[in-house]
Amino acid sequence: MTIPGPTYVAKPGDPPLKKSKPLGFRGDPSPKHGVLLTIEVAPSEIAQAAQRVTDPAGILATFGVKLGGQSTAVINAQWDGDHMEIYGGEAGLGKATGFGSLYGHQARVEISGAQYGNYFPARYLITFSGYVNPMGPKFVEFKGGVILSPDGSRQPWSFEHWSRDEEPASSVDWDKDRGYVLKL
Repeated sequence: MTIPGPTYVAKPGDPPLKKSKPLGFRGDPSPKHGVLLTIEVAPSEIAQAAQRVTDPAGILATFGVKLGGQSTAVINAQWDGDHMEIYGGEAGLGKATGFGSLYGHQARVEISGAQYGNYFPARYLITFSGYVNPMGPKFVEFKGGVILSPDGSRQPWSFEHWSRDEEPASSVDWDKDRGYVLKL
């Protein structure tokens, strides 16, 4: 049986074949990172009134308990890649301040991801959905996604939010430093 095509057979005295870099390695494979979503909830007048009624002497405030104050949550991602493919990474809560548990502003974010496209450079789509329930008569749901590239860039994919009691969903603009910014 013969193998079609040219075949190279090393002869005595030939120099050894040179090793090459792996395909796609074009620089620093250090971790990349970026913000995907920022949620900001302004202080609530209803919460401040509830604080005055439930804690008129200010005892809870001395322990740092403040209902419905300024709240912020940041969802970010970190990933490794070599400009051709993404090796791995994680996405999740980067920082949260001001959200309560039973009392105060509440939020929930679910995150998932999938490969985006079937070609190089490989990219990954991180999707998220959830809700923000500020103290008071508001409940806002949202969903969206961000495309991560192996070179460290992030691209907006989509984002929309809506209230169950209001008109159709609306979107927010992409901020290159803060991702999608949902302000309530």
